[in-house]
Amino acid sequence: MSPCYIQIGAHDGYYGQAVSNVFYMLSTLAVPSLMNYFRCKWILALSGAFFTFYFLTFQCLNRYLYFIACAVLGMASSSFNVGYAGYLTEFSTRQTIERNQALSWAVSCLSVFGAGVVNYIVTSINLNDHGIVSKYREYSEPEIRYFFAVFAFLGVVGMTIFSLLPNREVAYPIE
Repeated sequence: MSPCYIQIGAHDGYYGQAVSNVFYMLSTLAVPSLMNYFRCKWILALSGAFFTFYFLTFQCLNRYLYFIACAVLGMASSSFNVGYAGYLTEFSTRQTIERNQALSWAVSCLSVFGAGVVNYIVTSINLNDHGIVSKYREYSEPEIRYFFAVFAFLGVVGMTIFSLLPNREVAYPIE
């Protein structure tokens, strides 16, 4: 049997979420110290690499790799939060922090709206003959691989964007 096809248990999703949360908690304590050595844009790029790794593991998923990927996902979330907050602060003064935060919040809301549109489309596709959305859908392995390959591609795009962010020094930054 190929190592790509080691069966994942029925409750491994719950255990993976727990692993992700534990590593998020622990890395939230450690990642801020990286700001002493790297600019925040590189911490964001690192988080993009972690997210991309997580999505790529679904191309050859087995039980052990899944738990490692969940640990990396926890680290990705904490490094993104730290890098994002730090980058926003690097580019803000006391006069511009409110505007920058409002713009950031608007982009976040638009992405939630976009996710809602995608969810509506997927739900509409899954209607049965009577116009009722099925409560259960099983995805095939190729569908899962395509789905996560798209997310991995978006992770690479995110890493690229984060790497190309400008290094601007702001006069009178927030300290």
